Order: sequence, then C-alpha cells, then structure tokens
Amino acid sequence: MEPLVDAFVAAALAPGEHARVAGHLTHCTSCRIAYLKATGAGSPAGGGRPRGPEGGGR
Repeated sequence: MEPLVDAFVAAALAPGEHARVAGHLTHCTSCRIAYLKATGAGSPAGGGRPRGPEGGGR
C-alpha cells in the first residue's frame, strides 16, 4: 500500500482507491509515516500541516 501514498497525497487516485488508502492510513503506522513524510508534516519546511484531500491543509 505504501507505494500509493504519493498518489494519495497528489489526489491522483480513483475515488474507490482513495477511500481504500484513507482507511488503511488509519491503522498502518508505516504508511502513516510515509504520508507524513510525503506531506512534509512535522518538518519545519512543511509547516507541520498535512495536506492533500484528507489533510485539510491550506
């Protein structure tokens, strides 16, 4: 699933696949870490805000 994280962040997945990845992120620590890295969340450069369809970042 981890290879899909970048496509998830870029909103490049079909709706069904997007929902599947979003659900997976709720319970998979390694994919959640990959998501945080992909969004820059928690890093000074990223401003600590998740972005993407589910992140609500601005």
